[in-house]
Amino acid sequence: MFYSNKDSPLTAAAKRVCASCSVSEQCLAWAEANGEQGVWGGKMFDRPDRAR
Repeated sequence: MFYSNKDSPLTAAAKRVCASCSVSEQCLAWAEANGEQGVWGGKMFDRPDRAR
């Protein structure tokens, strides 16, 4: 998992790391089930309570 702004170059880098990770599917499933924020399993999750 990585925490960053969704428009940050770090987010793109984190997604590239996830693309080659052997547990990215499990990571993504865990993040979806637990309401996480940041990049998990190659997907960016924003905080649901975050003002936009």
